[in-house]
Amino acid sequence: MGIRISFVALAMPLVLLALLLAAPGLDKSWRTSNFHFYVVSAASLLAAGTCVVLVISARSIRQTRILFLALSFFSLATIFSVHGLATPGHLIHDPTAAIVRSPWLASLAAGFFASLSVLTIPRIVEQSRLRLPEIILLVSVAVVGTYFAVSLTAPNWLAGFPTEREWFQHLLTGLTVALLCFAAWRYLDSYLFTRLSSQLAVMCALLFLAEAQLSMDFGRIFQYSWWIYHGLFFIAFLSILATWGLELLRAKNTSAIAEEMHDIGKIGLPPYILTKPGKLTDEGWAAIRLHPAKGWEIVGRAKALKDIASIVRHHHERFDGSGYPDGLAGDDIPLEARIISVADTFDALTSERPYRPVMSIADAEGELLRASGSQLDPNCVERFLKLLRSGKVSLKRRTQHVAEAVA
Repeated sequence: MGIRISFVALAMPLVLLALLLAAPGLDKSWRTSNFHFYVVSAASLLAAGTCVVLVISARSIRQTRILFLALSFFSLATIFSVHGLATPGHLIHDPTAAIVRSPWLASLAAGFFASLSVLTIPRIVEQSRLRLPEIILLVSVAVVGTYFAVSLTAPNWLAGFPTEREWFQHLLTGLTVALLCFAAWRYLDSYLFTRLSSQLAVMCALLFLAEAQLSMDFGRIFQYSWWIYHGLFFIAFLSILATWGLELLRAKNTSAIAEEMHDIGKIGLPPYILTKPGKLTDEGWAAIRLHPAKGWEIVGRAKALKDIASIVRHHHERFDGSGYPDGLAGDDIPLEARIISVADTFDALTSERPYRPVMSIADAEGELLRASGSQLDPNCVERFLKLLRSGKVSLKRRTQHVAEAVA
């Protein structure tokens, strides 16, 4: 359902843009510097806020995935803010090169860093004694900050940059849209595996930015088709922050929160591991086994989520003590973690995975009974099967509903 709603929302701006371009009579002119100043400033602030949330949630700037995603939002917020601050009649009174060039550079920088956030970075980069992640952060912030300062003090310094030439606009659009769509596709892959709404929100935001680029390129300046891109910049980051806020409001109890976040440690795993169709290599399996502890570290950084940290850490423990990361057994495993283990196992068995087809409900029940007492808590399995057979488990949102019902 979430994917369907997302793609409907993503289709609407494209349909509107196509309609306005196909029917010039509907594409009215609207010149207002005040609105331009405030909507661009608001979009930049939302992008900056998203960057701040990412930085706060990161346990280390050596997490290159979060580092590059934060730099994507930071660069867009800073460079795009020049577009707003240079609005004639406010800080700068006359039209300048800064107001024209900045949106193009903001989108390109955002696409560049977003695509880096989904690439598999060699471990030597994260573990290097040269502190490469820190160097990348400092250099990137310095470059973007310098652009911001120079553009406001000497706003015509980019007068020779050919963004007003049609061929160059199309070239930038092709490159920017390709980078944003590539990153969005990888975040969609991550969402399909982890079912974390934050991954879907990032995907939507990146595609909104890609659509904004199309409006910037093909829209008629100061007409509705051109204003669309300003609104899409705003919507892109509002959607991310709203999703994170709604997730917190929707989580009414510990089990629900833990179920939503139990696999959050997989965020940092390379996509080729998450989507590998066959058996994992020893290295890939070792990486997968690290995700409960990584998730525990991530969740433990938020005071409001510390109560669920142990649940996230222990949801892959086995009832017989052969699980990971700590080898807990029986009642030493938190009850909520045992509940989620049953729910997660059932969800995995009855959902399509890259490495195997969907299992029938009857076969999944048999698999749960087989794992009862070894992998899974027998009491939780028994309680779950009663709920399943009584029709009290919704198969539309299996995992979370089971976790809440069994609890």
